[in-house]
Amino acid sequence: MLGGDVLILTPGDVGRIRSYVRTKYASLPGERHAEIVADAVRRAIERQLPAFEGPLRRRVTDALIRHVVLAGRRPVAAADVLEQIMRLDWREPDHLRALQAWAAERLGPAITAETLESALAGADNGLQAWDALRTAAAEHTEDAACRASDAGRWSPASAAAAEHSSGAVVVPFPKQPDHASGQPDQPARPMRWHYAALAALLAVGMSAYGITAASKKNGMSAFPPPMPESVSYDYTLTPSPSRVEGNELPVRFRYKEIDADKLREYLATRHSLLRHEPYFSTIMDTAYEFDIHPLLLFAITGQEQGFVPEDHPQAELIANNPFNVYHSWQEFNTTTAHSAEVAARTIIRLSRERPAGVDPVEWINREYAEDPLWHRGVNALFSTMERYISGGGEGAVTSG
Repeated sequence: MLGGDVLILTPGDVGRIRSYVRTKYASLPGERHAEIVADAVRRAIERQLPAFEGPLRRRVTDALIRHVVLAGRRPVAAADVLEQIMRLDWREPDHLRALQAWAAERLGPAITAETLESALAGADNGLQAWDALRTAAAEHTEDAACRASDAGRWSPASAAAAEHSSGAVVVPFPKQPDHASGQPDQPARPMRWHYAALAALLAVGMSAYGITAASKKNGMSAFPPPMPESVSYDYTLTPSPSRVEGNELPVRFRYKEIDADKLREYLATRHSLLRHEPYFSTIMDTAYEFDIHPLLLFAITGQEQGFVPEDHPQAELIANNPFNVYHSWQEFNTTTAHSAEVAARTIIRLSRERPAGVDPVEWINREYAEDPLWHRGVNALFSTMERYISGGGEGAVTSG
């Protein structure tokens, strides 16, 4: 675990989420279950974050879900929160005030704005910053204890109060390893199982419904289920040659004519800017040019950017590179046509020399995305759109 003895998302939270939905929403289809998972985890984390304004809180939550829960498959700790905030403009006065109040609530009144700023400025990562804050809190507690003892006022009650203010563990959790021992951090086995299961659920839920677009319409109290069953496809057969040289995608992911109106209709349910021109036609034209199924390109935009929600304050910038080619839209902001072409060429390059029977999107995943579960989200989105367009509901689709 990445240090920090105060947990933001605990194994107990994971267990309650899973058992709640298993019973209460057993009748819902798998993908609706996954949506509830995403919403539940998001809200569980957001409740424990500093009182930032909405957009910043959402950014921090998204980063924690991606890097800690999905990629790391471990609990979210206070040090993780600091790690993500240190990557942002934490020196902004409003941000610093919210962060100071949050840290003081967990570690005691010794955490002033000056203490916090010093810890963040002097640390290379969230763990170092959290350890510096804990040290400051412990020193403050020791000083207070000494003063109370000298005055003859030390008692078990004051000792308990001092322990509480020092930031001791506030949730039950398996004993964590000693970082000073040099041994790698290995969570207890039950914890690894809990978070591996949760990561599998979130890989589908947060991609199928967009990591920044957890359900706001169903009005249901959110807490989640067994992973939806996936559809199996036979990828062992040698596909017919593509009209585009070097394209070794199987037939299922090759270009085909689809009902564009139905696709726009689906994108409207995701409040996607990409359903509008010039974005929509640009992606469709790129799919045709490179013999790639249009839904595969759109599925990647869904996995990477939640289909670019049109109410996002930077939606038009994100739409220039909704595929996050060359790392991200912030670092490589070009045009939709250019980023779509780069994404298509990358897909074709990564489609080559795929071992027999290996999922093509998983094979592309090895280089396209750092998240090892990226392919599950892309496949889930592809199947969801395929069913929506065909009018087949939640049933399985026939492979091409």
